[in-house]
Amino acid sequence: MKRVRFNSLCILPSQLESCMLDSQENESNITINDFILLKTLSKGAYGKVILARKKNTSDLFAIKVLEKDKMIEKNVMEYIHNEKNILMKKEDKTTEKNINNEFIVRGVYSFQSKKYLYMVMEFMKGGDFNNLLTNFNCFDEETAKPYLA
Repeated sequence: MKRVRFNSLCILPSQLESCMLDSQENESNITINDFILLKTLSKGAYGKVILARKKNTSDLFAIKVLEKDKMIEKNVMEYIHNEKNILMKKEDKTTEKNINNEFIVRGVYSFQSKKYLYMVMEFMKGGDFNNLLTNFNCFDEETAKPYLA
């Protein structure tokens, strides 16, 4: 196992296990070791989203790190598979159309280790709509119009 390095972050002993990753190569040969993990952006029921910089390009990405055991335990594998297809803009089998929407973050890579599933997405400064709504609590009519259109 390799230890993934978090820049400028204090890692508590309880968090150390999530930094130990068993990398497996996938078809595009991208692994978690191709990224410098910078900081945790958010945490959820099945994992967390981490801000990361790709080593060879210095581009910023948001990496959703999902624990396979938790997803299986909660029986949400189909939802995660659908999310991956939407992020990667794959064909929707029910409509036979490619998913392409400027309001949906674009997935760039997906890969897995023995313990985790990784979805690498465009980094959108400011976070998701829920985060925006939580920070502002309420929008005036002019601000709300683009989101409701």
